Amino acid sequence: GSLRGRFAIREMEVVEVDSVKRIEQTLDGEPLTPDVITKYKVAGDIANKTLEQLLGLCGVGVNVAKLCAFGDQFAMEQLAAVFNKGQVEKGMALPTCVSVNEIIANFSPLEDESETLLKPGDILKISLGVHIDGYSAIVGYTHCLPAEGSKLSGPSAAAVSAAYIAAEVIKRTLRPGVKSENITAAVGKVAAHFGCSPVEGSFSCSLSRFVLEGNQTIPNAPLDIARAGPSFAVTEHSVYDVNVLVAAGAGTIKPVDARVNVYQRNVSQRYGLRLKASRALFQAISDKFPTMPFNLRHFTRRDLLGLKECVEHNLLEPFTLDRTADSSAVAQFRFTVLVTPKRNIVLSTPSLPSVDCPVNVTAADMISFEAVATAGASTQAATPATAMAALTLTSQ
Repeated sequence: GSLRGRFAIREMEVVEVDSVKRIEQTLDGEPLTPDVITKYKVAGDIANKTLEQLLGLCGVGVNVAKLCAFGDQFAMEQLAAVFNKGQVEKGMALPTCVSVNEIIANFSPLEDESETLLKPGDILKISLGVHIDGYSAIVGYTHCLPAEGSKLSGPSAAAVSAAYIAAEVIKRTLRPGVKSENITAAVGKVAAHFGCSPVEGSFSCSLSRFVLEGNQTIPNAPLDIARAGPSFAVTEHSVYDVNVLVAAGAGTIKPVDARVNVYQRNVSQRYGLRLKASRALFQAISDKFPTMPFNLRHFTRRDLLGLKECVEHNLLEPFTLDRTADSSAVAQFRFTVLVTPKRNIVLSTPSLPSVDCPVNVTAADMISFEAVATAGASTQAATPATAMAALTLTSQ
């Protein structure tokens, strides 16, 4: 499909902002100026285009490590063609990850260490992000590789459908006045409708300039609300990385015995490294990736001799690899939302993958899901669900 098909930016209404002064540091709730919105949109276009390219390459026998490397290379080539006047920092906000089946996220292997090949029946969660001047657009999509002549069915298809519908509910209700704990409750209600579970430890969060995890988090699993920090109500001029993850089983997780390759510098931590190799590596990371996550493929084996000390002293934060404890499949839909005074700008609008799910969703179901999300909100947050036809989750 074309960029303006499954993964097009949807500007639901033109945003009018009086001030056109550029904001050098956009924090949660500060005005989204036209300049900032443009950077988010262009980053979203590039992220969506990269995702489309990756989907076109997915097939049986394809090497996951090569997919991830291609995604980063393609996105960087696209970034090189935009915002070339002045010194505008551009790069990956999240290295390309292709997490298969029960692997939840962050799987981005190196070509010399992995022979992970795609096979019939695999469920792929492709996620990546790009930034322009620190304004990040992050996307994630679930792609199915069913056996020849069939569609994905059973509990795995239910998980894909549940994640998609939960993402749609958030997309339609994430407006000023909506409470974070009610969004979590809505995700749980959708998952239960399909006999699935939100993945524990996963969450959506606020974004700001050069900051990928802001001070507002929305857990997917209700059991995580207590440890997610204080609840909040959505406000105008906020930006969110909406990241819905649903498991076909119980949603509990455990670590994966595999090498972590995605890291991010911990800018709040200081330590005097003892080893020369560690100091050299940390300096190189500080120069190349001062704030955003990166993949170890950008460094040689010799460079990485200092990795252990940097991690042990919390100078680098690993993007851990987890899987479902019961080996059930996981589905993900992820997109960036700009909450403007008039309407939301959604930087990715994916369609439902090809699945054969026995559970359908009616307009009445959507109304009930959205009612949970908007309970107690001071404004009419949701697009009226009565305008929707029933959603039949046997995709064409």
